[in-house]
Order: sequence, then C-alpha cells, then structure tokens
Amino acid sequence: SGRSRELEREYVEGMYWKGGVVSRQMITDHTKLRAEMENAAILITDLDIEDPRELMPVIQMVVQAEIRSLLIIASKLSDSAIAFLLAISKDPAKFQAIAVKSPEVTTTARAGALEDLAILTGGRPLAKVAGYTLGRVTLDDLGRARRLWADRTYLGITGGKGDPRALREHIAALRAAFKKADDPQDRRKLRERIGKLLGGSATLWVGGATEMEIEARKGQAERTADALRGAIADGVLPGGGASLLACRPALQDVLDQATDL
Repeated sequence: SGRSRELEREYVEGMYWKGGVVSRQMITDHTKLRAEMENAAILITDLDIEDPRELMPVIQMVVQAEIRSLLIIASKLSDSAIAFLLAISKDPAKFQAIAVKSPEVTTTARAGALEDLAILTGGRPLAKVAGYTLGRVTLDDLGRARRLWADRTYLGITGGKGDPRALREHIAALRAAFKKADDPQDRRKLRERIGKLLGGSATLWVGGATEMEIEARKGQAERTADALRGAIADGVLPGGGASLLACRPALQDVLDQATDL
C-alpha cells in the first residue's frame, strides 16, 4: 500500500532478504538508518549464538586474513554476544562486525534462503541440523560480497562473489522446480527466490484516495504482474480479445437481426 494517491516505484540494486540487524546500535549511517559494508566476509548459519567466546575463532580468522568487515547471519544472538560485536566495532575504519537475523520464519524456507545466500556469495550454510559449530568454521566456509547493507528490516547484497556457474545451475534448478510445482504458494516462494538471485528488485507503491480504492488498484497491479510474468516465461498466444475482434461482424449481424425483431 502506498503513502500517497499516486503510484510510486522503488528499485533496489542487488538482492535483499527480510532479516534486519539485531541491534539498532549496529546502524552506522543515521541518515539512511542502516549499516553498510564493502568487501565483507559473511558467516551464514541458523545457529543460536549464546556465548561471545564462540565468535572468537571466526573473528581471529577474519582479522588474520586482513578482512576488515564481517557480517554474521544467525537465528539468534544473546545480549552478551551483541555487546561483544559492538565492542570490537567501535572503530569501523579498522574493523566492523554486524549481525542480522536469519531470513524466513519456517525451517524449510530458512534453509532455502540460506542456501541461496551461500551460493550467491560463495560460502557454506552452517546448518544446526548438520551438527555444525562455530569452532569448525574455516575461511572457505565464509561467503564474500563487494557491498552489503542492513537496516532494521532487510539485508541487501550487491556483487556476491560466488561461482557464477554454480549460481546459473542453481537458478536453473529452481526454475525447473517452479515448472513442476502445482501449489500456488510453493510457486510464489520459488519465484521470489529466483527473482532475488537475478540481481535486482522493484517495489510498486499503490496509492489511492481510500483504502477500498487502494485494495482494488493493488489487485489490478498483482493480476497485471502475473500476466506479464506468464507472457515473459511462456510467450503470448493470441486469443480472448483477438478472437472477439475477429467475430465482431458475425455478432453485429446477430445483433441487427435481434433489433429488427
């Protein structure tokens, strides 16, 4: 829903997921209300990090590799772990570490999102169910990205440094799964994953004079987007309107006869 009576468009370069910073104090740009990093290493996991000492091996490894920015994606961080990250990030010019919440709510959706992030950035998703611990993390397990940002709601990544071939194969596999899926909800989720991996996102803010008008215009916009997606994916077959135009003369004759009677 929009914030005015007009239609507004917003474009976001790169990929973004829902999963913002775990603490407002990690926001460094108070104008844009977000934190930004360049050439960052990325720890991708769904682990709960309770003890700050669990992070020490990862921090030491990143510092020794002369990497000055670290993003941590985790399901949960304790207050002491957050305080530790804030303490070591007092001078962002020397070293900066921020943490964001793992994307998605359900276990299955979260696993898919972490897999997408790992392939995009060249890292490895450290899953809780696989028995991973932070003490076993190596530098090769960390993803890398040219630029990233995080605010209170979203995480955005531009220039993920994963293997381009692996990324293309992953997108092809998601497209194949999309074609086989019958459930509308599964198709929507797969379509969102494919869209996020392709390099950009657009948001259409639909305005109106009343809430009823906004809802009606939103429904029209959603139907239009679905029609355009179908046309782009599978092509266009003339029908409907074209058939109606073709049979107008015959219909007109019938109408004229009915009027005469």
